[in-house]
Amino acid sequence: VGAGEAYDILEPILVKCAAQVGNQPCTGYLGPVGAGNYVKMVHNGIEYGDMQLIGEVYDILRKVVGLSNLKMAELFEKWNKGEL
Repeated sequence: VGAGEAYDILEPILVKCAAQVGNQPCTGYLGPVGAGNYVKMVHNGIEYGDMQLIGEVYDILRKVVGLSNLKMAELFEKWNKGEL
C-alpha cells in the first residue's frame, strides 16, 4: 500500500479527529513521503515567528512603555480575541 492509498484508508478517522474550520477538517493528503515533513517545517517557521513577535512586543511593552505584568496581561487578552 502506498502513501496515497494508506491515507484513503485512514481518512475517515483523520477527518473525525482533525480540527474544523468552517465545517471543513484541517487535514488532507499532502503528497509522497517527505511532503508532510516540509509542511511541518513551514508550520514551525510561522509558529516560531509568532512566538518571537510576542516576545518582542512583551519586551517593548515592559521596557519602553513601562506596562506592568497585569496591564500587559489585560492587553494581550484583548488582542487574543481579535484577528491575528
